[in-house]
Amino acid sequence: AIEMLDCANEYARRHAALFLTFAVQIPIIVVAYDAEAGLKHVLTLLRTLALFVSDETRMRDGGLTAYDIAMAKETGNHMSLLLRQYMRAHFIQHVKSIEEKVLGKAKKKNDDDGARASKNEQRRELFQAIDITQDATDRYFSMVNRQKRIAAVMQTKSWLVIEAFIAQDGPKVMLDLLCFAPGDQVLRECVSSSLTVLKIVTAHPSGRVATAGSKLDTNYTSGYLLVDIIGSAADAVDTDVVVESLKVLCNLLVSPQALQNAETKDVQRSNRLQRSQSMDGKSLAVFDYDRMEETGHPRT
Repeated sequence: AIEMLDCANEYARRHAALFLTFAVQIPIIVVAYDAEAGLKHVLTLLRTLALFVSDETRMRDGGLTAYDIAMAKETGNHMSLLLRQYMRAHFIQHVKSIEEKVLGKAKKKNDDDGARASKNEQRRELFQAIDITQDATDRYFSMVNRQKRIAAVMQTKSWLVIEAFIAQDGPKVMLDLLCFAPGDQVLRECVSSSLTVLKIVTAHPSGRVATAGSKLDTNYTSGYLLVDIIGSAADAVDTDVVVESLKVLCNLLVSPQALQNAETKDVQRSNRLQRSQSMDGKSLAVFDYDRMEETGHPRT
């Protein structure tokens, strides 16, 4: 299926993307997908779509017909849905692993039989589908925002898929699509999916900085673009896009709610967030929003 994403037949690409969209709810499929650099394939195709949408006139002058461009847009919709589900799967597994370590849900067994049984259970879990629906994703976002210990670890723990996404200029690809896709009925799912991906990416400090620092061809900042999308979606009464855009904007501008509540007194005294978070007697560094502002990414 991953090989078919790069084939010349648009229908084959769509069916491959559709299959993978449903398959990534199984953890072992995500492992195989990562091993075959699936993220790179999808981002490459979406980068091409952004180029098509940005200058359709030039594409037609280059020999592409309106039918070819419409086909590319439809394929892009499928690719964006695949990327959304893939990122949701990674997000839920990442938060689950933090929850198990922080809240002590991971059961440690010292005897050989127990260790062997634990390994067998882990293998079985790789083949069991997980819930990556919007409701499930929202529940885990609520956990990250409301539980102080999970929120603090989320700010410091490395997240390989986000690093890979940033290395391949993923935030800019999503923002480029958001520059040109709104208003195009064919690409509505592409807009919604891009916002969901950015919401997940900006939940991590490195993703936040990369998104805020992305330089768009239109000379817009990411914050300005999001505000513009909110205004346009509100005029069109598209509440889903408005809500997702606001969540991305909140991720860029403020810390998780759990950390805000813990630091209210210090914020009132110094008007800036702490650069460390105390947990179980240990000091953990957290993302510094004020420093991001000082490095040239002003708040919108």
